[in-house]
Amino acid sequence: MTACADLIAAALGPEPYRASPQDLLPSQLEAVTEALGEYRGAIPVLDQRASVAGVSRIASLDDLIALLFSHATYKSYPAALVRNRNWSRMNQWVSSLSRYPVGKEWGRDAQDVDEWLAELDAAGHHIISTSGTTGKCSFLPASPRDGETFRRMTAAAREWSVGHAIGKRPAFLVGPRCGRGRFVEGYRAIAAAFGRAEKSFYLSERPVSVAEINRLGELRQAMASGHARPAEIRSAEERARARQAETRKEFEALAARLTEYREEPIVVNGGGAGLYELVSVSRELGIPDAGFHPATVVIAGGGKKGTNLPPDCREQIRAFFGVERLISSYGMSEWNASWPQCAAGRYHCPPTTIPLVLDLGNQESLAPEEDGVVVGRLAFLDLLVDARWGGLVTGDRVTGHLTPCPCGRGASFTISDVERMVTSDDDKLTCAGTVEGYLRGALAASAADSSVPPP
Repeated sequence: MTACADLIAAALGPEPYRASPQDLLPSQLEAVTEALGEYRGAIPVLDQRASVAGVSRIASLDDLIALLFSHATYKSYPAALVRNRNWSRMNQWVSSLSRYPVGKEWGRDAQDVDEWLAELDAAGHHIISTSGTTGKCSFLPASPRDGETFRRMTAAAREWSVGHAIGKRPAFLVGPRCGRGRFVEGYRAIAAAFGRAEKSFYLSERPVSVAEINRLGELRQAMASGHARPAEIRSAEERARARQAETRKEFEALAARLTEYREEPIVVNGGGAGLYELVSVSRELGIPDAGFHPATVVIAGGGKKGTNLPPDCREQIRAFFGVERLISSYGMSEWNASWPQCAAGRYHCPPTTIPLVLDLGNQESLAPEEDGVVVGRLAFLDLLVDARWGGLVTGDRVTGHLTPCPCGRGASFTISDVERMVTSDDDKLTCAGTVEGYLRGALAASAADSSVPPP
């Protein structure tokens, strides 16, 4: 059994967060060396990085730093390639970052980015797309194995956070059923794990369009800089109003459906903004607070997503559903295993992820203080990623802990605080806010809030 297989078995075991970072490190370094030997020959960009750094074996965490990609790596293609529909060049770019090369002519007749991505899907090459704040999305190569791993780890993390098996029950997914963003895959993963097939209800059946999100991102950037043309703004506002009206009807329909299952244990999953909107609409329709089955589980993710929410929005969500706490996790599109939040409010790192906390220059890992606390930029290597190299420097500033968690359920590395680091003008327009603006049609609100970084 390989070192990586041992770590995967631990991650899926009954107590995945018991081992301390010090105890896990030897197996993790061995697993990274195994992965580097396997991936380096298949991913040109990784091979180049390792050659320049002179790294062939990972003997310490410092050896790993030189092999971490920037969080901007997966949007490093020239934007003109997408605008000009130069799909053969985009295929070459994807292939430089993937273990599974993309055929140069795949999708060559695609009329927009959505068609290109759909044709890659049909050829067996899935791309996870993250929303582009400036009209430029990140494209993350993924494989069927990545998808299966993500679904499996998503379910395992939520059940660990709850503390018991959730089982199959009516499921309410406060988001779209279709789309290629990891957040959409998250809704489907929750539905597959905990929802009954005939009783899994999504907010929307409208597919999320990458091309439309790109256009919204470009317009928000132009509005923020004062370069948007009046005709463009009017047209976008008209589309936004139409989408707002349609979305309002979708929230009303989901709220009405919710009342049909108040006496059964249900599972509800949504971002913070979507859940708060569902609560607000439900109250407007006269649905009272705290009338749900006591075994109801509410899974909340994504924070406020750059939207204007009241400070007590999470408390209002808890009060409406009558639950003691919201089940949350720390995750991102770039990894396959999210970090579940415990009752003490900390996010626990799975044994298959190697965390590093770096200085602002990304040059070296920071030593913890005497109390085991370390504050800096988070980097990681996710050993579960299959189609691409799992090492990345994020744009998140975190407070990490190398001492056992107060929850008593583990000695793993944990995070108690996360905030987005604003390092460029692009970061001021949050990706999450772009998605929320697209889904809800809240163009004016999202543009007015464009200078606020995500929580």
